[in-house]
Amino acid sequence: MDDLISIIIPVYNTGNTINRCVESILESTHFNFEIIMIDDGSVAETAEECDRLALKDQRIRIIHQDNGGVSKARNCGIENARGKFITFVDADDTIDSDLLESMMDVIQQKQADVVISGHRECYDDGSFKDCFCNKKETVKCGDQILSDFFTTNNIRWTVWAKLYTRSIIGTVRFQNGKRIAEDMYFNYEIFKKANTIVECEFQKYNYIRHDKSVMASNDCSRFFDSFYLTKAVFDDIETNENHWSEKILFYVKNSLYFFRMIYAKDRNKKAAENIRDARKIFLNSIQNNIVVLPGRMRLELLLLKCNESLYRQLAKIYWKMKGRKMRY
Repeated sequence: MDDLISIIIPVYNTGNTINRCVESILESTHFNFEIIMIDDGSVAETAEECDRLALKDQRIRIIHQDNGGVSKARNCGIENARGKFITFVDADDTIDSDLLESMMDVIQQKQADVVISGHRECYDDGSFKDCFCNKKETVKCGDQILSDFFTTNNIRWTVWAKLYTRSIIGTVRFQNGKRIAEDMYFNYEIFKKANTIVECEFQKYNYIRHDKSVMASNDCSRFFDSFYLTKAVFDDIETNENHWSEKILFYVKNSLYFFRMIYAKDRNKKAAENIRDARKIFLNSIQNNIVVLPGRMRLELLLLKCNESLYRQLAKIYWKMKGRKMRY
């Protein structure tokens, strides 16, 4: 049991993709694992498919629950995990056969709390690109972990393509009801406690990008989770002493990205009142902290504060240009 990995897969109306996901895990060269599939109130067809998959291998367990969202499903998986190590896989993604073995080797050799793999972004036409390709294995310790979390994107917000020790997770759980950035806040709580993490040089997780991507959606309501969870990080006084200027940069950078996106996506202005509330909260919270920000960021803040209408128009232009570079 010392090297048992609990693999947690939230499942919600995934169709046939769950078969491909589970099959890729069953081909793993690291044999000591359990798959915990949390059926989060799926339609009967998906729920029955999960049950059929469980009959294929005794290492697969199915938990059926009423729909409560991905955070509740992952929390259920953590509560029922038996392994000393925990990882998460999304139901429409796949992993390479040696991902678990490779991450386990690193986490044991380095006595790390978290090991992070790069990943491939895979598209419907069969093409892919490698993402977060480290040229060499990188070990981060102590305050450097949060510094990198705040100032770079190398550690990343996602919980997939990461292997955690059960002990570092401890009582940390996902924020129930949150649909976006719940993984960011989970990782933040983990990294506050971590002594050592390792960023690996390999890319062995396959993230399937498709037209139903959350970030491609124009449903504005879910995106507010990102803003308020980012603010929760900013408001957390536990990490202020050594990271205050880094937290300001993190908060402002990600909040401005949120406002560019939300103004562009809210084409019919149905979310206008919620946007104004978030804008007011944001501007009030950073009014005494902009001195540490780059000049370009301060200019964008000034525009957001003084000319909301122009900011909205420029946000639409920005997002349209960004969309040309992105593949959904």
